[in-house]
Amino acid sequence: NYPLNLQQNRLAIFGNYKLKFLKERLNLSLNGRQEMIEGKAIPFIASVGMDGWFLKMFCLKLCVAQHYRIPTFNDLYYQGYDAIGNTNLKPENGWTEEVSIINEYSYKKFNWYLSATAFNRNIDNWIVWQPQASNANIWSTQNKLKVWSRGLEYKVAFDFTLSKLNFSLTGNYNFIFSTNQQTNDATDPSLGKQLIYVPAQNAQGAASIKYQGFSLCYTQSYVGYRFTTSDNTQWLNPYSLSNAAVSQEFHFKKINYQVYAQLNNILDVQYQIIAFTPMPGRCWQFGIKLEIINH
Repeated sequence: NYPLNLQQNRLAIFGNYKLKFLKERLNLSLNGRQEMIEGKAIPFIASVGMDGWFLKMFCLKLCVAQHYRIPTFNDLYYQGYDAIGNTNLKPENGWTEEVSIINEYSYKKFNWYLSATAFNRNIDNWIVWQPQASNANIWSTQNKLKVWSRGLEYKVAFDFTLSKLNFSLTGNYNFIFSTNQQTNDATDPSLGKQLIYVPAQNAQGAASIKYQGFSLCYTQSYVGYRFTTSDNTQWLNPYSLSNAAVSQEFHFKKINYQVYAQLNNILDVQYQIIAFTPMPGRCWQFGIKLEIINH
């Protein structure tokens, strides 16, 4: 959906240097990237990371990185009946910081993984898609002068194997604030408010059983409140979806194929991702996946 036959020439050089200490229980990583776009150099991007293991099964990770992102072709040139790109966009730039603690443990045929991450991002000219002020039915891209995104992320995974039977549980939870920190007008009601359609809370979980190519999986997801106006006076209600899938793998000579059936939105929840755009209720999905092995 571009009006012209567009192209862009990009050349990038990456560099990475690692230092290892204490028999690799402490590692330091230095990274750099220089990119040329249409023969012009964009700002040099650097990052520093460190990870260290302690008490045998705990890992602490730290990372500080520059952020620079040029608008994509979709951001700039997309032309659709309900969305339009913006050729006046500026590149995003800023800094990100993260700290994580990870716990990994294995005992015989049982494994677990736990992690918690806190992050902070300060980005200038954050690129967002949102409804136009003059016509809410048309979405377009624009820059937010300054956005502060911060939050917590949690992940968990367990799996257990008994003979040829495998059980697994996974889950993650995100608590994120992304607020507009600067506007051209000090009285702008969006100042200090959460960005539209960015939920402060979301979570996913899955449980699966696998046995000799047979798989049964159940997933549950939750999406919290999402504001639909920049002054945060209107919002969409939270929703939670349940899905289940069953599949069987088969092998015939050099062909692997999987037959699957999936039931989406088991509880027939009425929900919207975008305002005034209802999503499907309970529905089935069937399919076959083929893989041809050439060797």
